[in-house]
Amino acid sequence: MKFFYNLLKKQCSGGKREIAIRISVGRKADLRLKSRIYVSEDFFEYFIDWAKYNGQRLKTETISKGESLKRRIPIKSYGKIIIRKKIESPEVAYHRKQQQKLQEIEVKIEQLCQDNSVTKEFLQAIIDAYHNPKLPIPSLSTTNSHIKKRSVYQYVNEFIEEKRLTEGTSKGYRVLVRVVARYEEYVRAKGNKDFYFDVTTMQREDIEKFFNYIKKEHVILKKNRELFKRIQKNLPKELKSDRTFINERSNNTLAQFQNKIKSFFHWLLKRGIINKDPICGIETIKEQYGAVVALTKEERNKIADYDLSCNRSLEVQRDIFIFQCLVGCRVSDLSKLTHSNIVGDLLIYTPKKTKNNNKVEKQVMVPLRERAMNLIEKYKDVDTKGCLFPCISDQKYNCAIKEILSIVGINRSVSIRDRNTGKSVFRPICDFASSHLARRTFVSVLFNEKVDSKVISVMSGHTENSTAFARYVHVDNELLKDAVKHLE
Repeated sequence: MKFFYNLLKKQCSGGKREIAIRISVGRKADLRLKSRIYVSEDFFEYFIDWAKYNGQRLKTETISKGESLKRRIPIKSYGKIIIRKKIESPEVAYHRKQQQKLQEIEVKIEQLCQDNSVTKEFLQAIIDAYHNPKLPIPSLSTTNSHIKKRSVYQYVNEFIEEKRLTEGTSKGYRVLVRVVARYEEYVRAKGNKDFYFDVTTMQREDIEKFFNYIKKEHVILKKNRELFKRIQKNLPKELKSDRTFINERSNNTLAQFQNKIKSFFHWLLKRGIINKDPICGIETIKEQYGAVVALTKEERNKIADYDLSCNRSLEVQRDIFIFQCLVGCRVSDLSKLTHSNIVGDLLIYTPKKTKNNNKVEKQVMVPLRERAMNLIEKYKDVDTKGCLFPCISDQKYNCAIKEILSIVGINRSVSIRDRNTGKSVFRPICDFASSHLARRTFVSVLFNEKVDSKVISVMSGHTENSTAFARYVHVDNELLKDAVKHLE
């Protein structure tokens, strides 16, 4: 049983606001209740959303809503009463009393609800009886019939919050939830009208059926256009999208889906929400990677020096791409960088992807050369949010990179792995270039200049002995030619 607190919007006559309680009860519903406890906003702070925060490490885990807006620090939707004032004024004494009341309510609820078989009505009655002991607490059996099972969406949200997943990883899980919602609607449309994806009763064969749907979803919904429209219309509000078709999923996408489902069900098992792992025994889909593609130093400089003054928007995105090539960060980190990340001639930041709830967060330091420093100065105070650069959406940024390479004439054919067939094919590099090309270019240029791989990984943010690091290194042909000279 978990307790979460937030302030309701409505203010009472004294300017205070009521604390709302959200209780996560085992396998049951997320229950929302009124606490009958009122506090001032000055004494309530929200937990910092570390998954979305990319600045210097803070000493506190909570911050007021006003301070979070002022300092642009992301916060979660829940928090707690915080007393920072040292002088014991009447106001401080009042809020200390409210803090104690919340703790007593928690204890009372946990004492009376040890079997997790509870309803919203029963819990609210406990709270009301706490404030007014004359009120009776109704029998648990009279309220048990209205228990509503929790949805996958609710479980996944709790999983994301507890694991403190990064924004990109969280987005991937929400995409998966959207697929689950479409699967539910599809099964209902095929005759099983009461079907829903109940994680507490899932068996191996249920997961296998779901995997088969994921693999064939693009075919199923293409053949049933009207069904697809109906499914999209019936999706819960928080999962609706404007998509009119589903793309065929590559082997690697399917492998990533499978890994996410495995992690999620392992968490459910660890939490005691399920008794058996339904993923156990299912054949693992292995990710496959083709040859590493990166720009050479000459190609990078050609892009950097090309005159794009006739197209200001492309010039801006070109400059951002070049800066990314010079520092090697992921686009998710790039878009969050501010001038606070620049210390002298160093770029210092914490990669979001390497954040871990149980380990020390790894800080990356990249020395900035003249070209990088000039780009920072060029875009100083341009972004309205205070970031280093005026970044656009990832999708638009990737489209701009393709267009820039095409205009500059970076169109050499390279061997890549076809995402659907798994076979190697030759295509112009400008046709599939994206923001990650900048990161691979950073690593490959340094590697081909014979910089020690440990030094490169410190600047790229890869962990020691990372298997992923090899996927970023493109060995230059000249380096290969120099290597074989030692055979003679």
